[in-house]
Amino acid sequence: MHEGRLRFGWKVTTSNGRSAIQCADRGEVYYRRGKKTIPRSNCGPLTVFRSRKAAKSFKNKMSRTFKINRCVYFVSKEKKVWVEQYIKTSLMSLYTMNKDCIPDPKSVALADWVMLIPKE
Repeated sequence: MHEGRLRFGWKVTTSNGRSAIQCADRGEVYYRRGKKTIPRSNCGPLTVFRSRKAAKSFKNKMSRTFKINRCVYFVSKEKKVWVEQYIKTSLMSLYTMNKDCIPDPKSVALADWVMLIPKE
């Protein structure tokens, strides 16, 4: 995947649009269909599943009800996510610390912004 490019992916959210991957999407991130979601300062980049299969696998592990949303995202040049104020870590480190947080790190992309695609 090339940096600085638009890609299609999958975002898992609650029914009100909150990100399901709370350990990586810091800052109470909410997503709306047809609107760009940009992380707050010191709270990015955002996480996106590269495939529907990976999103579904993650969703099925969770005890709450989540929705799988098709999205478009702008690939981030960043290689780490903020996990606490002033602390960034790689997806692999996040996975090693908490396997319930994200699935295989290779199935997750980092994004500067995400937009849920409106349903037709």
